[in-house]
Amino acid sequence: MKKLFIALCTIFMLVGCAQKEVADQVENGDVVNLDFVGTFKGVEFEGGNTNGEGYDLKIGSHSFVDDFEEQLIGMKVGDTKTITVTFPDPYVYNPDLAGQDVQFKVTINEINR
Repeated sequence: MKKLFIALCTIFMLVGCAQKEVADQVENGDVVNLDFVGTFKGVEFEGGNTNGEGYDLKIGSHSFVDDFEEQLIGMKVGDTKTITVTFPDPYVYNPDLAGQDVQFKVTINEINR
């Protein structure tokens, strides 16, 4: 019985160590769950909205347009802010936005390290 108890305690400790660390503010390398709405000249554009479903983004992955991720650093869970980025030119996903400044209203839902 003692061996079973020790084995179970060891398993619980290992499982506990494997859990994600929740961070208090966004840093490079974190995975954040966020919601965003993108607008150009005040009008929402196609593909620029998470529709409240959240999106997991690794900060520093450069998977979003230049300077998007960097502007999230220092934000905390529940923070909302509007950031401005410039789409590349050419921009194959939406040629009308190529080289244009757009705004994203971003809300941080969760931060994991």
